[in-house]
Amino acid sequence: MHPVLTYVNVSATQLGSSPELASYFVAFANASSIFGRWMSGLLADRIGANRILLYLILGEFNYNA
Repeated sequence: MHPVLTYVNVSATQLGSSPELASYFVAFANASSIFGRWMSGLLADRIGANRILLYLILGEFNYNA
């Protein structure tokens, strides 16, 4: 995920976005991650933190495979 956030402004500029707006895309992506953090916390309260951690790790392996 980190290389994607590192180069997102370069990719946005190459796709035709203005350089001023492209610099904000990293901030938008980081700000939108609050929903994922919030939801994983709520799910951890309901079904357990270890299960959520396991699901996130397995999801990361599946995403990178």
